[in-house]
Amino acid sequence: KCKEIIKEVNPSWTINAAAYTNVEKAEEEPHLAKAINTTAPKIIAEEISKQKGQLLHISTDFVFSGKQNYPYKVTQKTSPINIYGKTKAKGEYHVNKVLLGRGKILRTSWLYGPDGKNFLLTILNLLKKSSKNDNPIKVISDQFSCPTSTESLSMICWRIINFNNINYSNFLHWCDGGKASWFDFAISINKFANELGLIKKNVLIKPIPSKEYKSKVQRPHYSLLDCSYTR
Repeated sequence: KCKEIIKEVNPSWTINAAAYTNVEKAEEEPHLAKAINTTAPKIIAEEISKQKGQLLHISTDFVFSGKQNYPYKVTQKTSPINIYGKTKAKGEYHVNKVLLGRGKILRTSWLYGPDGKNFLLTILNLLKKSSKNDNPIKVISDQFSCPTSTESLSMICWRIINFNNINYSNFLHWCDGGKASWFDFAISINKFANELGLIKKNVLIKPIPSKEYKSKVQRPHYSLLDCSYTR
C-alpha cells in the first residue's frame, strides 16, 4: 500500500514515523518487529529511489548499547542489545544504503506525547491510581537518556525539510535538552500532574535499580544522544 501511495503522489518528502516500539513484546514477536522496523523502511526507500523524493526516517537511541557514559555521536557505529534496537538499526542501514544522501535518519530518545502508549501517560495513569489508595510506585533509576516531546520532534522534522539546502548529514540526532533517568522523569510528571490538578496529591515514587524490574529484555543504561550537529 505504501508503494502504491508513493508512486501515485510522488511526494518531495516522506516521513516514516511508523515503528514497532514495544521493546518487551519485540522479543516475543521478532518477525513482526522486523517487518515493521526493517523490511517496511527498505521497501519505502526502494520505491522513493525510483523517483526524485527524499525520506526522513525516525529512529531511536536504542540502536546503541548504552555501555558508554557519554552522549553518542551520529558517527558512532550502532551496537544494539535487544530485538527492537537490532531491527531499527537494520532499518537505518537499508534506508541509508538505498537512498544515500536522499535518506535522512533522525534518531530520538524516550519519546512522549498526549496520544498513544508512552512513559508519560503510563506514569500518569499509575499516579492517578496511587493518589487514591496511597500506594507508592517504583521506577527505574539507573537508566539514563533524554525525554523528548512529540511536539519538539515534529518541529525539528519540519526544520530539516524546510532547510534542506543546509548540508545535513545522513544521520541526525535530536532530543530535548538535559539528561534524566526514568525515575527523574517520573518525579517531574508527579510534580506537574499535581500542580495541574490531574491527581489529588503527590505520590511517593521509589527509585529502584534495573535488576529489580522484572523484564525479559536488556535495555541501554546510558543512551543519551549528542545533538550538537543538529542544533
